[in-house]
Amino acid sequence: MLKRLVVGFLAFASAAHSEDSSSTIGPVLVGDEARPECQAALGMASAAFVSTSPVLTWPVPEPDAGLAALVLRRKDRDISGGDGIWADPEVFARIEGDEQSRMIFHWQREARDGRRILLVEVPFSWRGSWYSLFLVDGALSPESFPQIYLDAARANFRQPLDGPPILLPVLYQDSWATPTILRDESSGGLWMLEQGHFNFWQPEWQVHVYGAEGSALLCRVVFSPDGSVGLERMPPAVRRFAAFADEALGPGRDEGTLQPTQGIRNRISLFWTILAERPWALTATPYNSREEVEAGLTAWAEGVPARVRLRQNLFESLEPAENALSDFLRERFAIEEDAARTFSAYAIDHMLRSYFTFHSEAGGLAHTPSVTPWPNSLH
Repeated sequence: MLKRLVVGFLAFASAAHSEDSSSTIGPVLVGDEARPECQAALGMASAAFVSTSPVLTWPVPEPDAGLAALVLRRKDRDISGGDGIWADPEVFARIEGDEQSRMIFHWQREARDGRRILLVEVPFSWRGSWYSLFLVDGALSPESFPQIYLDAARANFRQPLDGPPILLPVLYQDSWATPTILRDESSGGLWMLEQGHFNFWQPEWQVHVYGAEGSALLCRVVFSPDGSVGLERMPPAVRRFAAFADEALGPGRDEGTLQPTQGIRNRISLFWTILAERPWALTATPYNSREEVEAGLTAWAEGVPARVRLRQNLFESLEPAENALSDFLRERFAIEEDAARTFSAYAIDHMLRSYFTFHSEAGGLAHTPSVTPWPNSLH
């Protein structure tokens, strides 16, 4: 059923906007379209695109069973606690480092072309572990992998001048992003899907295969073919509202390691991208209610004329932004006028509340979770 919905929506979107490549909706495959790995990746990307998840990296969609099978992926959306990898035990074995290092090694049981895939997880910070992906000499004993990794890390992963490298870095090196590895159902070979490192835009997905010499890029799945993302796509009235909100948010200077203001801007960037490309996925619940945001901005502006003017400009920009967004959605997604107006009011309210975080006695937990009014028939 999901596959039919994916194909149906994307076919509708392509037909509705085929006259202009800049208005293409949905993922586009760039590269070897005949390869089953690329077709599997495109199907997974299409399922992720039409889902209501705000991020394209979770949940990891299942590939077409006739093309590929998942053999290694992240366990959950939040893997900040570490030990964030699920792996098929028939394909990957697991070795844990000592209690001091707490490293985890997932290694491919069956060597191919003289190499095995080795994924190393190293605890790093409160944000989670770092992940590195290597090809390792298939003749080496798996029990030696922890020491081989430590020796290579101390040498800054410099490769030997003579002979093949023992440990060859591929794709991921000290990254919070986790790889996704699949098995081709025809050949049995493994291939790697790189789904991007960031959550505040829609990075392309890349399909890589590996052999004795390392990894090679087969194809890419692009979510914004013309390169325009997020707020760039929005009409002037919406950008005007966003400019006022961003000015009120403030520069966020000297905020230390956590950088809370930049964190808000990153989240906002993701939400604008969702609104322009996948509006049905604008489902994350803002921390504050509308009443809390209005009260917070009133208190912030009190006694400061420049802030009073900015607050007034911000709230006066809401209605024009709603009207412009409604027209944008009708044109881009062929949504009916009444539905477009209902959703636009929801979306601009959602964006306003997302720009600011004010103290809340309930900590945001008492607010009703966001339920998107986007028509179910269009995603």
